Amino acid sequence: MNKIRSVILLVVLAGLTFVIVFLLNINTVLKTAIEQTLTRSLTVETKIEKLAFNPLNGELKISGFEISNPNGFSAPKFIQVQDFEIQIQPKTLLFDRVEIDKIQIKDISIDIEQQLPRNNIQEIFTSAAAHKQNIQAGQEKKFNLHSATIDNIAVNLKLVQFGIPLASTVNSLPKVELQNLNSENYEALLMSEVFTKLVGSTFKNMIEQNKANIPKQILDMLNRQ
Repeated sequence: MNKIRSVILLVVLAGLTFVIVFLLNINTVLKTAIEQTLTRSLTVETKIEKLAFNPLNGELKISGFEISNPNGFSAPKFIQVQDFEIQIQPKTLLFDRVEIDKIQIKDISIDIEQQLPRNNIQEIFTSAAAHKQNIQAGQEKKFNLHSATIDNIAVNLKLVQFGIPLASTVNSLPKVELQNLNSENYEALLMSEVFTKLVGSTFKNMIEQNKANIPKQILDMLNRQ
């Protein structure tokens, strides 16, 4: 009986030790998982400066989020975000599908460049689509995204030929509200799809609100995307 109690005690202590170690390292684990998943699926480097997750209320805060451009484009970064907050339903992290109640993005800069015949946003989105086709069921968690707010947006549009800038414009959006992004609209998104949905929706809003200020050469390029 004493041996059984000793074994049970050892198992409980081992479990508690694992939980404590996991909680102490959860920020590093999540940071590495996000960076590696997006780098692999978008085929461009993703970096996070700082990440903090509260497993009790599901609040995830990210600072200094960057995704690089594909090789050969003039700007080193495709997207940069100063502040990123995600509200997750904590218990869903234990399952294959994670419920995200809301994403709040502040101070975002997007650099979109057309180099005949290449386009950076098209290449990144094509990589995400190819990754979805190649991923095996259960290899990555999927997400239901219910709503998102993207605030203080700067989009830099450039048309470049043979390394020579032909046209450039910077457009600003004060806020983009995306509602009802639940499973009826976006069924079980991969992490890369969450990214492309958010950037794609911002992109469409930018075009609609800034048509009059966008040079014709760039507008023609955008309409082909």
